[in-house]
Amino acid sequence: MESLTLLNDSVEVQIPRWASLNFNSNLPLYGPFSFSFSRFFFSSLFYFGIACTGYSVIRIARSLWRSTSIKVRSLYNAKKYLNPLSPIAEASFGPVTSETSSRKAYALIYGAGNRVGITFAHFLAEKGFNLIMIERDVQPLNDLENSLREKFNAKGPLAPLGAYPLIHKVVLNKFDQDVLNERLHGVKDLPVKIFINCKNSKRKAAPQVKFPGRHSEAPVDEEFDIRAASEEIATREEVYFTAKENIEGFASLVNVFIRQLSVSFDNVGLINIDNYDSTKAKLRSGELFFQSTVQFKDTYTTLLGMQQRLNRNSNLKTINVKVSFKKLKRDGSYRKQQQLCEQTFNYLGLEDTIYVK
Repeated sequence: MESLTLLNDSVEVQIPRWASLNFNSNLPLYGPFSFSFSRFFFSSLFYFGIACTGYSVIRIARSLWRSTSIKVRSLYNAKKYLNPLSPIAEASFGPVTSETSSRKAYALIYGAGNRVGITFAHFLAEKGFNLIMIERDVQPLNDLENSLREKFNAKGPLAPLGAYPLIHKVVLNKFDQDVLNERLHGVKDLPVKIFINCKNSKRKAAPQVKFPGRHSEAPVDEEFDIRAASEEIATREEVYFTAKENIEGFASLVNVFIRQLSVSFDNVGLINIDNYDSTKAKLRSGELFFQSTVQFKDTYTTLLGMQQRLNRNSNLKTINVKVSFKKLKRDGSYRKQQQLCEQTFNYLGLEDTIYVK
């Protein structure tokens, strides 16, 4: 054994002495020369261990700092997004009342007829927002409007505030330019502060596979192979409902309202909500195309947020939210619904994706 000193003689360790790895020689114009591979190996190993330990400590410290910082910031983050009046408007017109309701910010909810849309409509109406509610059919919008009227009626707990929201209902099932201009004519210039996408359209694919070499003259739709039922083909119906509403509808509406989201208020947000079921062990039959549209919505929202961060004049923040729609439909799920809304706004702009358990 021999001694090895490190860190300017502040550390001394005992290492094996390998005589075969010690070299002593004389070099021309230099004189005696000695080199110990054992010393070089153990000193390199020591400093490499210190470097790895330091790197790990720094990574852990940064991660803890980031998580702690986000947790602290989330305690007051929602307040700036849930103010329906900009600071300038509030200073000019005073607190929110029925007289100033036309000057309040709007929350646009795409997919207002499902449970998530209903949840956010009630939550944001209570916060003082006006509403733009968009759905494929008019009946879910009428039902939602009636439920809001019941909440804000003369005997309701919110009646003294006189804060019943202005509501615009838009029935939208086509997304070409002419239809968008016609249906959104009265709302596309309104001051939108919050955009919520909770459209979750799904039509299951019908497994259709041709018998090779059989019924060659029969129509394709009549040629099925039951044994190949696991192979999914996106039918025309599935593409029409699922892709048009989840992909084309979402992207088209963002394109229409992106200007209002960018310039109307100090803190604006785009929220994309997906149906997430943690019990799924694998992709269920018939959901291949649907899950592809979900991935599109997530990616589109994330990339839009990245683009807006590069634009110094933009105040738009984005977030993807994963929640189980099934749990929100259960009786007594009010607490779960409140948790969804509160966590969404707490972490809007702080996290890219959150899971509401």
